[in-house]
Amino acid sequence: MDTLGLLLGGHVTPASAPERAGAQALLARALPGSAWLRLLWVGGGHTGSAFAAWVRGLRPKLAVTVVKRSDKASGFTVMARQWVVGRPFGWLLRHRRLVRDHATSTASPEAFVLLAMLRIPIRRPA
Repeated sequence: MDTLGLLLGGHVTPASAPERAGAQALLARALPGSAWLRLLWVGGGHTGSAFAAWVRGLRPKLAVTVVKRSDKASGFTVMARQWVVGRPFGWLLRHRRLVRDHATSTASPEAFVLLAMLRIPIRRPA
């Protein structure tokens, strides 16, 4: 997703798939079409130099920034840039077909995510 919450690419994996494997499959599909991308925000599950090195192997100019909770924070705190990812997931959960998972393959949920993301800007007031 970009900073406006618009979908740049999508990839649905089974729940048993590791987060990094899903991210690598997504980036392998999405990065060739987005040469303008310079910064990639990732969650705490993507820490470590191996993932950043893999991304640099695909696109040397793409910087990977891990957004994680501060060690000094206690209780509820808003994480910087975390809302950029959380907001579109909230929008997607307004669509009934995406709230419950009844699919036997990953192709159907991917199609419904694309349809839902198409509806969002269409229904937004100009």
